[in-house]
Amino acid sequence: MIMKTVNAAISKYLDLWWDEDKAEAIKAKYGNETLSFVKEIYDYAVNYPVDWSSETYAAAIDKVRDSVKQNYPYLDENSVRIIGICFAYSWK
Repeated sequence: MIMKTVNAAISKYLDLWWDEDKAEAIKAKYGNETLSFVKEIYDYAVNYPVDWSSETYAAAIDKVRDSVKQNYPYLDENSVRIIGICFAYSWK
């Protein structure tokens, strides 16, 4: 059940970045457990190690999305897409 709320929270509240207002909204609507999962996934993505001396921006985004899918298999395609956007925005 928690996985449905994680996907719902990502779809509803994440767009480009993380902030405390979004965290509070997720906590209020879905609770601490969902908030914890969403924050973990977000942190994983935006801190994904990239060797920018050999990696293109587009390829890095694809690798992050693939890694997120592998490490968080319960995420739906929309959530993976949004998390990829968060990674991309963090490097803009």
